[in-house]
Amino acid sequence: MKKSIFITVSILIAAFSAMAGDFTVGGISYNRLPDGKSVEVTAGTMNYSGDIVIPDQVTYGTATYAITAIGEAAFSRCQALNSVTIGDNVTEIGDLAFQRCSALSSVKFGGSVAKIGFEAFYYCSNLASVELGPSVIEIGASAFEYCRGLVSVVIGSGVAEIGEWAFRNCNSLNEFAVDAKNQNFASSDGVLLNKAATRLIAYPNAKAKYYALPTSVDSIASQAFFNCFVLRAVSIPQGVTYIGSNAFSNCVNLKTVNCAANVPPTCIYNVFSGIDSLAALYVPTGKYFDYSTDRYWGLFKYIVADLMDASAAPLRTGAAFTWQAVTGAAGYTLQISADADMTAVGTYEMADTHDATNPYIVSGLDENTCYYYRLEAHNQAGIIQAKAMGVFTTGESSSGIATMVIDRQPVARTYYGFDGQLLADPQAGTPVISVTRFTDGSVKRVCQNGAPSIIKHKAPTFSSQGFAIS
Repeated sequence: MKKSIFITVSILIAAFSAMAGDFTVGGISYNRLPDGKSVEVTAGTMNYSGDIVIPDQVTYGTATYAITAIGEAAFSRCQALNSVTIGDNVTEIGDLAFQRCSALSSVKFGGSVAKIGFEAFYYCSNLASVELGPSVIEIGASAFEYCRGLVSVVIGSGVAEIGEWAFRNCNSLNEFAVDAKNQNFASSDGVLLNKAATRLIAYPNAKAKYYALPTSVDSIASQAFFNCFVLRAVSIPQGVTYIGSNAFSNCVNLKTVNCAANVPPTCIYNVFSGIDSLAALYVPTGKYFDYSTDRYWGLFKYIVADLMDASAAPLRTGAAFTWQAVTGAAGYTLQISADADMTAVGTYEMADTHDATNPYIVSGLDENTCYYYRLEAHNQAGIIQAKAMGVFTTGESSSGIATMVIDRQPVARTYYGFDGQLLADPQAGTPVISVTRFTDGSVKRVCQNGAPSIIKHKAPTFSSQGFAIS
């Protein structure tokens, strides 16, 4: 029994000695490294604070040592540490070296730092910018995770490896900049990509609301958009074939996903978990079935293969509907409701399309009443190929359809948000797309409150300038 106690005490003494460091000079503790010529900074018994300068070398007794590393957890949880200047002999910043240094606002890396370890700056919430020079080769997993004040990151020419979650949950981050000489990574509009721009690696959490991926991208990395709370709409190009796990997880304000791929991209798991439950997915014409039956894409409640160009001209107690034919459609279903949620509807089935010379007339509605409609085209198998949605208000005196209208008068107006959703009663000051149809068959679309340009009403697309409908 006594022997066991002795061994336990010996281990504790040895552990404390290692933690305490071999010696302390100028308020910084050091451990000698095996080569006998260099040392690493260690925690020692120090509670580092203020502004710390780590020199190139240190003299203790008669020996001078090069300072080549910052040891594991050396400055961990030093919450009064304000800034660090790292000497030019330091080649490695160890795991957890500065984790949870909540007041740390400035780090100046020396010219030899090659490796930044796991969670090295984890939860340094006051760190505003990071500039990694040409010597840095490796950024460890979660190295800057939860640096919530981090606004910009400059990745130098030498970086060859960036670990998982290196910049996850950096809620203020709006830009990655990459040195043009870097052979492994690139930046496009502040977004981090591989050098060939075929893989999107990380989207800054605080970047723009609307984003269209470069057409060169064919894959999206795991957690690339994780927790991007600003993101409202995203456009995925035709060439994308793979999306990693949790790529869009916790994008709580994501309301519109426009995917141009004819074959649903392969998803791993939880790709869209935590997004708005009413988010709409827009896919290529004729691909509704492919997406709706996919294990992950099929989780979207609203999948639209295309939007038809339809019109509802109101009558006194009804409306006259016209729309263009949809290729391959075997029939059309029209639903009308006085409820914006379309919970109580009147349903009309027809086999043929109806143009301006042969409108489809719905009667028996109430006068001077607002109604909502949804028109769907389906094939022989009953699969929806295209949709149209809108709103109209019945008139007070019209009893039929005019045979000829010379003057151009508005007959119906609908409003849509920038996420593609129909707005029954838009709030004052809310940016909207106003679609007005006139008696001569023309249509006018207006973007209010400084919205981007709209061309015509079909599936949403995106550009570097923002959201548009084309």
